[in-house]
Amino acid sequence: MHIDISVIIPMYNTGKFINECISSIASQNLNVEIIVIDDGSENNSYQIANDLALKDRRIVLLQTKNCGPGNARNLGLNIAKGKCITFIDSDDWIIKNSLDIMYKELADNDLDMVMGNALFYYHSKDIRQRYKTPPSLFGKVMQGKECYINLSNANSFIPMVYCYMYKHEFLKRNNIRFQKEMYEDELWTIQTVCQAEKIKIMDFPFYYYRQRNGSIMHGAETIYKKSSSLIALSKNILSFSRNASFTNDDILKSWLYVRAIQMYYYALTKLHEKEDFIAFYYENVDYLSDVVKNKKNISGRITNDLFLYYIERIIKITSNNGVEIPLIN
Repeated sequence: MHIDISVIIPMYNTGKFINECISSIASQNLNVEIIVIDDGSENNSYQIANDLALKDRRIVLLQTKNCGPGNARNLGLNIAKGKCITFIDSDDWIIKNSLDIMYKELADNDLDMVMGNALFYYHSKDIRQRYKTPPSLFGKVMQGKECYINLSNANSFIPMVYCYMYKHEFLKRNNIRFQKEMYEDELWTIQTVCQAEKIKIMDFPFYYYRQRNGSIMHGAETIYKKSSSLIALSKNILSFSRNASFTNDDILKSWLYVRAIQMYYYALTKLHEKEDFIAFYYENVDYLSDVVKNKKNISGRITNDLFLYYIERIIKITSNNGVEIPLIN
């Protein structure tokens, strides 16, 4: 059977939400393949998903040891058969016919990607749209590099993987896979957007993101590990900027440099214990020195000012923690 869209869902201990999630996907009109990857759940989530799979042949259920959502999504990509790919977290849901609308947009314009938006759902049933895209970018088919620069200029780049739909062939051609570290979707969205030949932004908040304790991004990870993952993300962004074939794209590389130093700063802000901060700082100071030494790669006033802003913030936070080492020669 021809499959239009493969929907990949990593699941960890979220059985009480999976029925709502899958039901929102199953209501679409296109031929969908629903791939659920149980990432080592420690409750009855797998059994709940299996009961749903027995009732709906469109559901493909996999089970793996707990390795994080990035690894689970990669397993889904390995078996996906759809012309297009999208991702949904198992405790979230989408509005009716949303995938049909995005698929038509992608197919009619022969796009590599189409971008929508998310609504954040809180316990109080308060619903907010966190990311505001400039209206001037709606409906415009752009090269991915142009799109990333425009969104960065407007401070409206959406790093969440679930706000996009991807042409499957585009992902295969560029061999794009998720990293195993936390914040894996940030690197993924940067890589996909920047490498897309054609991308379109829709004025379409279609995805409901459930804000709750214990979700994939709210697990019992240590603060130190979260900071280490942000450093790994920073290094990966910088490596992507240096190694990708961005001929004469100095502005794009500049924005990626800014994103890398921003992640480094965020890593430091998570460390509230002075002892942890100092140990973490010295563990990663060589990388920071390397980034600062390559400041010459930053072009453009806005990116240069932002880069210096984050360097100044890093100097301030290190000084406040008793580290009096000059970062800029």
